Amino acid sequence: MLDRCQTAQNKQELAAKLGISSSLLNRLIQLADLHRLDRVSDEYIELMIQTGIRCINDLSLRHPKQLQIDMIAANQVAHLSRRIPYEYEVNDWIGQAIRLKKLIRF
Repeated sequence: MLDRCQTAQNKQELAAKLGISSSLLNRLIQLADLHRLDRVSDEYIELMIQTGIRCINDLSLRHPKQLQIDMIAANQVAHLSRRIPYEYEVNDWIGQAIRLKKLIRF
């Protein structure tokens, strides 16, 4: 699905074909892209989204310590996770994001 959603026009066509809204399709694309990471839970992906990360490309540009701080702040508001990821976990996800092919840009 991700390879078919690289342009706005392709996203609109796919949303129409599936009979869903563009915003729902964008949410599904966002989740699918971030789920390409190894060793990351749904809770942590939601925390990443709360911090403004929309795709692997966004994650690859973040600093690990600052992202961890942002995730702590987001969790204090949204209460998505019982445990905040350690800095080495965040660093691993960012490293993976740097190595992964950038399929989506918002």
